[in-house]
Amino acid sequence: MSKNILIVDDSESIREVVSFTLENEGYNVSVGVDGKDALKFLDGSTIDLIITDLHMPVMDGIEFIKEV
Repeated sequence: MSKNILIVDDSESIREVVSFTLENEGYNVSVGVDGKDALKFLDGSTIDLIITDLHMPVMDGIEFIKEV
């Protein structure tokens, strides 16, 4: 079974490169554009790894991790 990875970053190019790389290795990838947007993925589904930026608008990485 594939692992589920959540990428949270406000940079579209970073999100694309990281998700492309991980998907090519067989991971299931979800993407949030900031912490607030990524909260929608915390719906009880299994997330095996979160990769987050620290400096983002709306909700930064530290606030997001505290919420997680």
